Amino acid sequence: MSDAPRPLGPDDVHVWYTFTDEASGAAREAAYLALLGETERARHAQFKFAEDRHCFLVAHALLRTTLSRYAAVPPGQWRFRTAAHGRPEIAFPAAATSLRFNLSHTRGLVACAVTTQRDVGVDVERVDGRRATDDVWKRYFSPSEIEALAKLSSAARTDAFFDYWTLKESYIKARGLGLEIPLDGFSFDFPPGGRPAISFAASVQDDPAAWQFALHQPRPSYRLAVAARGRAELAFAIMSTIPAVNDAK
Repeated sequence: MSDAPRPLGPDDVHVWYTFTDEASGAAREAAYLALLGETERARHAQFKFAEDRHCFLVAHALLRTTLSRYAAVPPGQWRFRTAAHGRPEIAFPAAATSLRFNLSHTRGLVACAVTTQRDVGVDVERVDGRRATDDVWKRYFSPSEIEALAKLSSAARTDAFFDYWTLKESYIKARGLGLEIPLDGFSFDFPPGGRPAISFAASVQDDPAAWQFALHQPRPSYRLAVAARGRAELAFAIMSTIPAVNDAK
């Protein structure tokens, strides 16, 4: 990793993602584990299954090495605290607390979003038709989304389900209010040639103009969505990486 921090402007939203099967090997995993703080190591040790431990390990190595792209801080020196509703944030060093981040993982894929003093949320999901059942989207999605999904073929509906789901999760994570926001209290539309657009029911007090979104397919079987607060045009960059062993210092 270069000693010079990477530029991150006030209107930049950067997302880095890693496929966990590309970040394996004993030496790499040992280097990643050495980065983790006490609390992270304790959580890592609690996972029963090796795949879950590895996913957690890669996610937190990605978080630390990603933050170190934007500040002259070795990956192992970051310290975190938990804010209201469980949102993690930077506790140390104080000079880097203007960085905002969000982390997401699913089986096989992890992602980290970073901004400067801007609310951000990211969600990744593996596309699985067994999860995109009628009882789920008819119960949790908004009326306009239910109507749109009902018109699609089974295969197209599965893809669209995960488009909606990841966008919804990214917004909820960016708000940082947890389950206080009902999933059917806001809707997404997909303007031709434009980014996904949000609208709100009366039950959710928010301004659609205050949010911007991006949707990405890291692979056809995965979805990644990112939400960021901002009225001025935001510059989204979504990039693949593998946290390098030589980054783990």
